[in-house]
Amino acid sequence: MSNYEFIDESGAIPCNESQGCKFGLFTASGDQKRPVLNIWSEMCLAANTGGEHRKPIIFSKNGQAGVCDINELRNDYAFLKAAERIQTGQGLLEDEVTPKDRAPDVGCGEVCPANVSMPDAYGNMAVGAISNSFCKNYSIIDERADDEDISATYMRAIVMAESGFNASAISCVNETNQGCNIMNYTAKQICALAGDPQGCDSSKTCKTGEKVCAFGLAQCIEYPGKYYAEKGIALADQSMKYIAACGGYGYNPFSPGMSACCGAKKFRDYLNTAETWTNNNWAALNTCNSGAAEGEKGWMSYYLASFSYNGNKIDHLADFTLQLGTSTDTCIGDINYATFLANNVTNYSKRVMSFYEKAITTCDNSDCLN
Repeated sequence: MSNYEFIDESGAIPCNESQGCKFGLFTASGDQKRPVLNIWSEMCLAANTGGEHRKPIIFSKNGQAGVCDINELRNDYAFLKAAERIQTGQGLLEDEVTPKDRAPDVGCGEVCPANVSMPDAYGNMAVGAISNSFCKNYSIIDERADDEDISATYMRAIVMAESGFNASAISCVNETNQGCNIMNYTAKQICALAGDPQGCDSSKTCKTGEKVCAFGLAQCIEYPGKYYAEKGIALADQSMKYIAACGGYGYNPFSPGMSACCGAKKFRDYLNTAETWTNNNWAALNTCNSGAAEGEKGWMSYYLASFSYNGNKIDHLADFTLQLGTSTDTCIGDINYATFLANNVTNYSKRVMSFYEKAITTCDNSDCLN
């Protein structure tokens, strides 16, 4: 285990086929591993002078797990602590970690889409109840969202819209779609490339005229890493941007951690583009004096980033302006750009934001405004 990685696949070491991915106390799915591992953290805490900071246990590369004295670090202290507990009859701690209740209105500083409440134009759509799985399952989603400085609750809303928190999900699209699965692989072939992970739905079939397209929690469209390795495509290739960062040639889209990594990194890039576009076109977006507050830009940016995540272009400004008319006093049609997109292109973003809106008032792990 590593003291900087509480959850598998969340640490600083790149998770790929040649380096470790599973050094956490919890799996990427949120399940606790053998609770006896918890003793190591306690011993590392005790090993530090004064007990104020944790220091790592360092194992030698020769496999002997001997003592490594680095900068006066007594690497054997933790082992001595274990021996002491056993010899005094206390034994090692084997209880599972029990999460404490979250204190009201106190969080860890989640990045929020905006600092003003969400206008109805962005959400306010009936999407059904939010389950406990939305709020709690797959803590790795929060880790990856935090890595990219995006709202963890919003990333969960994306996952809800994409896969419904089904890490084994495989979706279908029209077979003429050239944006994904250009090899026209079947679900069985995709599962085989991923190493036939547990739960992979190799029997998944699409309707006539459709093909499989996206996979896993975040429904990224990239193939498993083995495909790129067999094709000899270098990780440094621009087309490998997300694969290289989220598992390399060992990328498995059905791994919750790797899928969340891919999804969060993609959304971050889409958000960067959306923020620039929104800032550059803010005046045109408010031609009809709709009174949008400056702080509302955040909602628009997240809305448009979601649009991109769903495979849509965000610039429909000419069509938006055309349906408004020419006078600010006689504007007709949809005066809010988000409403226009939902009514004329797709309501995907509105659905995602409605999931987010409901989660903010249902879950207890966010500090953002609804």
